[in-house]
Amino acid sequence: MSTSSVSLDSAESSGSNVWAHKAAFEKRYQKFLDEVTPHYAYRWIATVIILIIFMLRIFILQGFYIVTYALGIYLLNLFLAFLQPKFDPSLEMDITENEGEEGPSLPTQADEEFKPFIRRLPEFKFWYSSTKAIIISLFCTFFSFFDIPVFWPILLVYFCILFAITMKRQIKHMRKYNYVPFDIGKKAYNEQKNESSNNVNVSLEVHRAERACNANVVGKKIVKVEVQEDKLVFGSISNGEFERNLLNKFVVNTGRWGKYFYFEMNESPNPVFHFGMTGDINFKDQGAFSYRRKRPNNDPNEWPPKFWKFILTFEDPSNASSERTVMAFSDVRRLARVFLTINSPLQDVPISKLGFDPLQNMPKVQKFGELILERRCPIKALLLDQQFSAGVGNWVADEVLFQSQIHPSQRANTLSKEQIETLHEKLVYVCKTAVDVNAESQLFPSSWLFHYRWDKRNKNGAFMPNGEQIIFETVGGRTTAIVPSVQKLLDGTTNSHLHASTSTLIRQKRKITAVDDETSNSKSTGKQSRKIIIRKNRRNDL
Repeated sequence: MSTSSVSLDSAESSGSNVWAHKAAFEKRYQKFLDEVTPHYAYRWIATVIILIIFMLRIFILQGFYIVTYALGIYLLNLFLAFLQPKFDPSLEMDITENEGEEGPSLPTQADEEFKPFIRRLPEFKFWYSSTKAIIISLFCTFFSFFDIPVFWPILLVYFCILFAITMKRQIKHMRKYNYVPFDIGKKAYNEQKNESSNNVNVSLEVHRAERACNANVVGKKIVKVEVQEDKLVFGSISNGEFERNLLNKFVVNTGRWGKYFYFEMNESPNPVFHFGMTGDINFKDQGAFSYRRKRPNNDPNEWPPKFWKFILTFEDPSNASSERTVMAFSDVRRLARVFLTINSPLQDVPISKLGFDPLQNMPKVQKFGELILERRCPIKALLLDQQFSAGVGNWVADEVLFQSQIHPSQRANTLSKEQIETLHEKLVYVCKTAVDVNAESQLFPSSWLFHYRWDKRNKNGAFMPNGEQIIFETVGGRTTAIVPSVQKLLDGTTNSHLHASTSTLIRQKRKITAVDDETSNSKSTGKQSRKIIIRKNRRNDL
């Protein structure tokens, strides 16, 4: 009896170990996928290399044509789904007429307002499915029973015909409904004008929105929850779960950390919100409020707002005669995210993974310096790292570095003690100044780089009021505004090869601009001069 019980215990323990190892492997695998997600160029390069290996193996073996054909058909289907919009315009028009609903759509007229293109198959899923299919196909070539005899030219001709027909149909659909699945050829709507007025850092706008929520909903009870199903915004949270966890709960307080803001409820879970690029909140009958400026053709009195994701109705139990407060959360491009945390929002993911917030818990100068000197990346890239400093966006990083007279490409571990102290001071100064004026960009000090960085598309270039030129480089993967006369790059403080390549490109652009000015009266001569200069520069680089 004791022997059988021991054997049962050992079997159970071995089974639990297997499941534990399986769960650990799945967790590591998911972490790997999360880490490679933003590196799309490297992901696709690796996939192309695997595909080349597969094709070379097919060429050497002179077989497995059925496997190759099946892979080609599968990749073609994935590619078509990648090109197609998630919401078919031809069906959407009928749905809108019948139900009177508004959702993400594509323009059907030349002058119709642009609506964001949402792919039927997202880029990451396209890459993941393609890579998995190629690896499986490569694995199949090691088993002879997959090498079915077939006259391969017939398969090749059939595949080419199928590809031509399907792509012709897809191109006709794109032309008919006037959409482009890539950035190339897309129309920009008053891009230069809107960029300067609307590119207020997200964390500062979130601060403004959180303050509005604090003034409108704290101490009130949620008596009604309306939710639109959207798995991109809500993730694994179902409509019923979101409604059930918020209904009849009180908002005790609101808070913000980095680019997230949250409600502290009288009992868990607590909702956490991230606006993404186009998220917004609106309060009914408060048309003047919006943390992001409204487009001129939007009706501020429209309710519910376009592309709303959820609407919360609040009631003040201490004043039964007061009107109810209604708040809507909307997002045009579906980049916003909603979370529910069991513990305090600051202790749970996603906020627990963020670094310090310059307005909430800016570290002392000594600790700040230690964190910086540990890193070898460009200082601009470090400031943008949300795990280092939560909420610092692109223009804020540029402004802080300009105020600190530090070149964005300088490696973090080469900063002097004086530079670190200045950087610490200016990071707090820029963020606090912006918040003090409620993120109204027109109230920022006139000496700030912010006001002049948006002139980069001007023919004559961008300049500060005193005449100092503003140049633009890519640092940390982001377009970076630099004033070279103020932000000097010292020798040995950056990757000289990469910076020299960037500087060469900038010099080429300057020379081309100079040729344009000299040959404005002769267009053909100007084109020839530009070509000659570009060729000379390329030879020098080689």
